[in-house]
Amino acid sequence: MRKFSFSRGRIAALSLALASLSAVALPGPASAAPRSDEGSCTVVLSKDRDPQGDSKVLAKACSTVSAADAHAKATAAATRARGGFAPADLILLQEYTDADYKTLSYTFVAADPCDSSGYTLTNYYQVGQYVSSMRGSNGCARAVFTDYADWTDHVIHALPINYLGEYWNDNVNKVHFFN
Repeated sequence: MRKFSFSRGRIAALSLALASLSAVALPGPASAAPRSDEGSCTVVLSKDRDPQGDSKVLAKACSTVSAADAHAKATAAATRARGGFAPADLILLQEYTDADYKTLSYTFVAADPCDSSGYTLTNYYQVGQYVSSMRGSNGCARAVFTDYADWTDHVIHALPINYLGEYWNDNVNKVHFFN
């Protein structure tokens, strides 16, 4: 029978190598994925509603270059989707990841300004979990939020809102905005 002998240095090196392999191979505790860095995004909406009652999305585009680049890409895609008929691009709502309108995340545009029926959208999960302030434009002066916890509508908020508050910060699942 062959006898193996290892020096303390070899044992330490082998132990260190095995420990580093197990650290790489074993996953850590599960956690929510961080928001991907999409940059700024623009979503072109229609007054028409989908089966869930949300405003139909005609196009969406994101850009890490600039908000203007995302806007140009989204409106071009909506124009192609509508057979060359360009939808007007009135800015209706802007959502920011930080308070005080810092870090523009999503801009929602449409052909028609807000009226009493307004527009409704379900935020993309990666957006709704990162909304801290909002601005409305072109008649979008009020908003009703729905949260992730109980899916019920809550108070009407006047737009703009420079900080959504402790409860609504990073917790806006659905938003209905109107005048």
